[in-house]
Amino acid sequence: MLLVFHGVLRISGVSAPLLTQPIPRDDSMSRGWQLFPNGYRQGTFSGVQLPASAGYTIRSFDPTHEPDGWRRLAAVYQAYNATRPASVVRDVAYWRAYLGWRWGEWSGTSPLLVAAPLDSPDTLCGYIIPKYYHNDHTFLIAEIGVAPRAAAAVPMLVTGVLEEATRRKIVDRFRVYFPSDTQLDALVSQLFTPEPQVGAYGVHAAYPLVEMSPADLAAMFTAPGSHAWLLDQF
Repeated sequence: MLLVFHGVLRISGVSAPLLTQPIPRDDSMSRGWQLFPNGYRQGTFSGVQLPASAGYTIRSFDPTHEPDGWRRLAAVYQAYNATRPASVVRDVAYWRAYLGWRWGEWSGTSPLLVAAPLDSPDTLCGYIIPKYYHNDHTFLIAEIGVAPRAAAAVPMLVTGVLEEATRRKIVDRFRVYFPSDTQLDALVSQLFTPEPQVGAYGVHAAYPLVEMSPADLAAMFTAPGSHAWLLDQF
């Protein structure tokens, strides 16, 4: 069976519709599809204590029960990824339906965490989505996002996940699906010892629904800061 997802992805801030499939058919490449890996970094936790800011609070968040939960998450995602190449353009309906289903598979064992300003606890300015695997004694971080001027919340969100993993006694090895940028690269270099391993969780194939050269399609997935988030893959 060919599973195909029709999404709108960003190319240097400009949106373009694509078809994507997680496992390409044998004849896909001859028909204009291109393969791109779902990259990650993983390794052994270094034990580092990340910096904390007195200006934010971190708490668990269930978007199915919080007032306007999906809309509030969508606003942070949009702010964080507005110009990120290869990221999916998500509206609230997409969050509520598709991501609600994806995250719903994890929610019973892997709570989502959010950040909010200390003086405005109902105003979300960041979120992080982990997945804990008790049988394998490991975990991953599938996604992170923060609003503009809330970069100081990033290490606090990661610390929240690490603290939960420590409580569950599964903090030794883990994997992060983060884009590459100055802040996240510096954070990742602190998280793992020795240097993290770089790998790919399978591949997905993409096909543009508008006129686009193979080079332009490839550039969408290789531009600085580009990232296709794990939860948008299936």
